[in-house]
Amino acid sequence: MPERHAPLEIDQDLVFQRREWRVQRVGWWALCLFVVAALAGVFGEGPISRTRAEGTGLSAEYDRFIRTGRPTRLTASWSPAGGEASLRLDRAYFDRVRLEQVTPAPLQVEIGASDVRLRFAAGGARPFTVVVEIEPLGAARLATELRTESGHVTRIVQLAYF
Repeated sequence: MPERHAPLEIDQDLVFQRREWRVQRVGWWALCLFVVAALAGVFGEGPISRTRAEGTGLSAEYDRFIRTGRPTRLTASWSPAGGEASLRLDRAYFDRVRLEQVTPAPLQVEIGASDVRLRFAAGGARPFTVVVEIEPLGAARLATELRTESGHVTRIVQLAYF
């Protein structure tokens, strides 16, 4: 006569099991969204990482998503009115970034209460292009208006993260 074994006594908690499966599905979707965001350029180079803002007579190219501790470039182009060109940035933006380099080198930098003005010798170059290298000081949403001496305005918005 064969031996009979007692059935295994396994505690089941179907409510807990279903909840765990739900958490796993949410985790898989979160991981998929993270990979898609990385491929799109949220964490570096990609199709949505670099953008261009066009204003009346002033254009800017910049990275939408920037990392603290890593320099990034902001390029502004416009046609100056005379032999001198100036570019203004909001002081609040300037206080949240570290200025690494400006090309070409400005003749004068004026730091006011509401904005920072960079003055250049335009020479006759049309359009005149300025490259500003900055590094964000912390995670934040950074927004500024770039303004020129002739009243051209372009607004940029960046997201700085760790």
